[in-house]
Amino acid sequence: MTTIPDDAITEAIQYFGMAHVQRIQQELVEGMRNGEPRGYVALRGLLGQLEQISLLTDKQVELATDWNVIEDLQDPELAPMLSPARYISLLGIDVEMLSRNAQVSVSAITERPGTAKIQVHLRKNLLVIKAAYDASGSDLPKALHWFRSEQLSPFGQRTAEKAVADGRAYDVIRLIESLHAGAAG
Repeated sequence: MTTIPDDAITEAIQYFGMAHVQRIQQELVEGMRNGEPRGYVALRGLLGQLEQISLLTDKQVELATDWNVIEDLQDPELAPMLSPARYISLLGIDVEMLSRNAQVSVSAITERPGTAKIQVHLRKNLLVIKAAYDASGSDLPKALHWFRSEQLSPFGQRTAEKAVADGRAYDVIRLIESLHAGAAG
């Protein structure tokens, strides 16, 4: 069995929190006693999630975290990960809508909210909402309404929310920036 480098475990602790990593390490120890790789697979899965989430650039993470809404979306049990339940509440949607947009099952959202696919989806949504928030003069209700309701002609009359679900978050951000630059200048 391959060993997991200490720096990878340290990074996992920083991102997912000590308690979560300790639970997985305990599974690893118990699994090794029983000759099962379950804990090792769980820890590897955790590190895989970390790697996928780290695909966001430092600038994107900075943009997504330099905003007090992020703190409101973090559940102490999941921090620093975002809580899908709190996101659902903020946007006034249901779990089925989030599951369709994130392209995951409802059970993934309710039972495994820290998975990389869900966390990346939430963060990309927040990047777009943050850009709309900045362009709206820091008006969160206006930014959320625009994100969920405004039909955008460059995206086939789909909303920003649907465009992000289709993998076009950065295109939406560029649209917001160009609209804002046009309105400002």
